[in-house]
Amino acid sequence: MAAPPSKQSPSNQKMHGSDDGTRATPPKEARPALKDPPPSSVSRPATAGGATQADPPTYDSSESSERCLLARQLLNKDDFETALSLVEEQLAETTEAVRSALGPEGADLHEALAPLHYLYGTTLLYSLEEARGDAGAACVVAGGVADASANAETSAPPAAGDQDAEDIQIAWENLDAARAIVEAMLLAGEETLAPARAAKLRLDLAQIHLREGDLQRTNGNYTSAVGDYSRCLEILQEHNRTPDEKGTPRNLDRKIADTQFNLGLTYLTSSSDLQKALAGRTGKTEDPASEARKKKEAETLARDHCERGVLQQVDCAGTFCGILAGLCGADPETVLSATRGGGSPGPKTTGLDDGGAPLLSEAATAASRRLEAWRTAAAALVGDRFPEVAPSFGGEDHRKVLDLLQLLDEIQETIDEAERSLEGVRQAAEIRVRAQEAAEGKASEEQKHADGSTTTIGFGPATAVAATVASGASAKPVMVVKKKKKKRTGAGATEDGSPGKPAAENEASGGGGKRARTD
Repeated sequence: MAAPPSKQSPSNQKMHGSDDGTRATPPKEARPALKDPPPSSVSRPATAGGATQADPPTYDSSESSERCLLARQLLNKDDFETALSLVEEQLAETTEAVRSALGPEGADLHEALAPLHYLYGTTLLYSLEEARGDAGAACVVAGGVADASANAETSAPPAAGDQDAEDIQIAWENLDAARAIVEAMLLAGEETLAPARAAKLRLDLAQIHLREGDLQRTNGNYTSAVGDYSRCLEILQEHNRTPDEKGTPRNLDRKIADTQFNLGLTYLTSSSDLQKALAGRTGKTEDPASEARKKKEAETLARDHCERGVLQQVDCAGTFCGILAGLCGADPETVLSATRGGGSPGPKTTGLDDGGAPLLSEAATAASRRLEAWRTAAAALVGDRFPEVAPSFGGEDHRKVLDLLQLLDEIQETIDEAERSLEGVRQAAEIRVRAQEAAEGKASEEQKHADGSTTTIGFGPATAVAATVASGASAKPVMVVKKKKKKRTGAGATEDGSPGKPAAENEASGGGGKRARTD
């Protein structure tokens, strides 16, 4: 029951670069100690006659400040410590300016602080991801028993080190402070914001949700991660192909693919952890009925999350196929129409088969076949079109097309591995059902001996069967699970509200991040 491979999102893995299109510097082996953010409460200096500054900073002025622009450049070069120091300085200065102009009331949630909280939080999260070899870093721990009814947060990895736990919480608090401020701005300006301004803020909010999803996924908080990724995807799809403030249609396909990949990966990782928990159950319990119920729930949920993950990964592949077709100068339907035909039913989310084993739904199976057809059509398109566009093709576009073909192959491998893993759960479930039937000693399968002993026909003694199954279930007590991080707080962060990073995306609050811009 191998778990799906822990991978970075495709765009981060293959299209990762800086704002100027260059690749980011590879992560260093050792990272300097990260600094805590500045305190949210900065003493207000006395001014002559109690006068205050007339013009407080704004959302836009913070985004375009010299320190923020430089911090983004440093972030793309993996110089996290210097970038964090610059944002700290700007955050302290901006907080002081807000307090001087408006007083302390509501200063911690002023709009000018949102871009700074976001940039600090995402930089800190990137530093942790890079130092750990991305959020998917794994550790070896003893297998535990999970309760599938508890929001699918099933793994119980050891706590992160004190420094990591503190940094991860600071990152989360800063990201969440940015989210709360931007949501408040949208709510307050629901009827007054210009359409272009409202669209920009919503896209910034989508980016914040994406990074909060990255953080929650690395923590093993899959339910929260699914919520953040889903909200991000909803906003991006709403604004895809709509004109920006200059009247140019937005093309958010790469950002959409990023989010689809991470959402699918979250579901697959959750399914994998559920499967590991099932494999770790020994079958020894004081309440067999309750244990059987929990196993059935876990098996159902593992299958459901596997299906949802497969469907999202295929959606991601479809988005990449459209991008690839565009790079080849063809209509996306050239690739996507390879599987046009009857619609597929929606994913099953309830019930087991007669043997008590989870089965992959027709929708997920059809999606996997659809991906195979797309890959074939995409490869044929590249082979046919490359000679025609060679004079203008080649170079960067050629590299992108080859990268996209490789990403499609990797997505297929991820889906195949998930299906094999789910099949392992199905087989294990069948063994457990047979063992349970044997252990119950059904009257039709028993023969009473004169000395009172009982023999179970076809299985041998029930205790022997139970012992064999228990031994098999616990034969692999050591498993690889995702590290679970804690959350933490930064300057001016609030308690309101609440991380595979693919390609180009417009970083929220001014774009400062590791993903390259495309719009």
